[in-house]
Amino acid sequence: MFDNILYQPTLVNILTREISNKLLPQSMLFVGTPFSGKMTSAIEVGRALMCTESADWGCQCRNCQLHRQLEHTSMLILGQGDFLPEIQSALDVYSRFDKVFSKFVVRRAIRKLTIRFHPLLWEGEEAKMKKFRNLLSSVEDYLDQFALEAPRLNDKDLEKTKKGLLEDCQKLSGFVPKSIPVDQIRRIAAWSHQSSNNPKVVIIDKAEQMQDSARNALLKILEEPPHNVFFLLITNQRGSILPTLLSRLRIYNFPERTIEQQKDILMRIFREDSGEYESIKEYFYAWKGLAPGTMKAYALEFRDAIKNDIVDYQLPDLAGRDYFRIFLEELVKTFRQDLHNTADVDFLGFERTLNIVKDSLFSVETLNQNPSLALERLFFNLKEGK
Repeated sequence: MFDNILYQPTLVNILTREISNKLLPQSMLFVGTPFSGKMTSAIEVGRALMCTESADWGCQCRNCQLHRQLEHTSMLILGQGDFLPEIQSALDVYSRFDKVFSKFVVRRAIRKLTIRFHPLLWEGEEAKMKKFRNLLSSVEDYLDQFALEAPRLNDKDLEKTKKGLLEDCQKLSGFVPKSIPVDQIRRIAAWSHQSSNNPKVVIIDKAEQMQDSARNALLKILEEPPHNVFFLLITNQRGSILPTLLSRLRIYNFPERTIEQQKDILMRIFREDSGEYESIKEYFYAWKGLAPGTMKAYALEFRDAIKNDIVDYQLPDLAGRDYFRIFLEELVKTFRQDLHNTADVDFLGFERTLNIVKDSLFSVETLNQNPSLALERLFFNLKEGK
């Protein structure tokens, strides 16, 4: 159980004990920095709950076979995700290593995207489904080429498949709702009350991005969860979850792994041993075209311009919403480091800064504001509040 969760021993021990002793709560919140293993752990909780035998990683019961490839119908995953970098890196592993494991990595990375289009989540929305149905079907066809028993693609066919698959996955990811809609939560509520031979697992990624109406609908479910239905919410920041929701969740904190641990994970999973990347985050950001350390440098310059009242400071060019979030993550990390290095700590000032940053992210990801305009407003708001 949890053999694939690396360098989170405390959490693994707690979750293993709770599952083994049937003490696992039905409502959980996994909190931690990006790439600390939250989603992988949530998925593994689902597999352990549904396993009919030992719950070892190599268990061959039917439930585990389906679950390892994210094909079990008793698990739902919803919410935004950064799908393309993981899919690109998985295809890179496949291109370099002729192993069944590489096919598994590809299939699992793609399934993390396609599972967001489970028919139940889109029930009754024929007009929306019509827009992505052909794309989803195309991705599934590509996925068949990476079946564990399928012959290996030659180099020419692989390049053609990679190109078409990545194009389709990028288009398909655009149909994942930016914020979790209330209709999906209501459908989950109805589904969760239907009888089943298996436990049911609902994983909500980026839980802080729920619409108000969706959050209220979820609260009603969590007040008295149906028997044998488990809800796992995932977020990078506990403070972004409303207290009313927090009160109904047991919180599991995922500490950030050390640089050496992250390098080992890159080697063991993605066969990355160049030594170029100091973190899993840097490795995945590289697939977005970001050189290691780029956003950290931007964040430091931004912070210095605010502190030193630099008049002719040139704001960084953040071309997309993904880059905006990455920049803000580095900026918060920079402010937090400043807090640790300061003798006279201003906790209230730090909290104000965090709230300004959160509002900026909300304006871009939920209100669809232009990232460049939001960055400019953020700069001046932080200067005024320093």
